[in-house]
Amino acid sequence: MAENRMVVTRRSLLQISWRTAALAGVAGAFQYLPGWKRAKQNLQDLTAESFKPFEGSDLVFSRPVASGGIFSRTVAMKLTKVTTHEHVTRVEAQNPRIYGKRSREPFSLVFELKGAEPLGDGLHRVIHRDFEGCQLFLSQVSQPRPDGTLLYEAVFG
Repeated sequence: MAENRMVVTRRSLLQISWRTAALAGVAGAFQYLPGWKRAKQNLQDLTAESFKPFEGSDLVFSRPVASGGIFSRTVAMKLTKVTTHEHVTRVEAQNPRIYGKRSREPFSLVFELKGAEPLGDGLHRVIHRDFEGCQLFLSQVSQPRPDGTLLYEAVFG
């Protein structure tokens, strides 16, 4: 009866270690290429300017997992409008003792959902490399239009 054993020597360990180090060095070099590594934005750091470049384009959201399910489905929605709320900032600036100081100017995002199953109100994860890990609270703000389009809004205070 022959035994199948793997013999590990010092030389084989060094070769494996050298190859692993070489691969890690090559992989680490990619971070210096433009577009390969981007700074991820935290939810508290997002501003209206963070979303302005995406106005008019689609953002993909992950729907919450259905009860009993293990996978979430995605839906693409068009970011139609980024609105800043300067009037809120002006009102709060008049009496900072009552309102306190905000870390960012309030703003809202309006998304258009066309030709897909409606979303429920609640947290939906943005699937985008610039907004990794961000969940937005989306609320439906319109009745279905004749073409089936729905509007959703995310408000940042």
